[in-house]
Amino acid sequence: MARSRSRRHRNRWFIAVQAFVVLILLITASVMYVNNIYSDERKKEADILQHAQQVVPLTEVNGIEKGIWDKVVYVIQGVNQEGKAVWVWVLPDRVTSIPVADTVDKATVKAMIQQAHPDVRIVRLLPGYMDNHYVWQAFVQRKDEQGTRRYFYQFYSFYDGSPVGEIYGLPNQ
Repeated sequence: MARSRSRRHRNRWFIAVQAFVVLILLITASVMYVNNIYSDERKKEADILQHAQQVVPLTEVNGIEKGIWDKVVYVIQGVNQEGKAVWVWVLPDRVTSIPVADTVDKATVKAMIQQAHPDVRIVRLLPGYMDNHYVWQAFVQRKDEQGTRRYFYQFYSFYDGSPVGEIYGLPNQ
């Protein structure tokens, strides 16, 4: 009697260890898969950063963001060789540097959006490029004229936060 119980007990431990090993293998495979998916984008960002460094040498890089509207644009936030904080815009045909001191920051634009629309939920706020303007691209959810909550793209000047262009409402489906 005691013998069969211990054998059953050993079988349970063996199954538990096997399940644990399978779980670890699944997690490892998932991480490798996700890393593989993002490797192309990371390589592209490294190439963009290298291209930007040739035009505007940076001593420090604080972030890189990708914006897509009229054109695909990469925006790098960093510090130049003079020690000044700058935004570096890498467009398909040129690289431009804008001092952070000449721009409005993300927190100010968020506050302006929330003041204009108290019920707004800011989903995403990224630097972008639209109609030859450097802009903050805001993807927001708020009520429309009929009181229905919808998603909108709104653009604000990167220099002073004023609205730029028209507001694009997405269909409510």
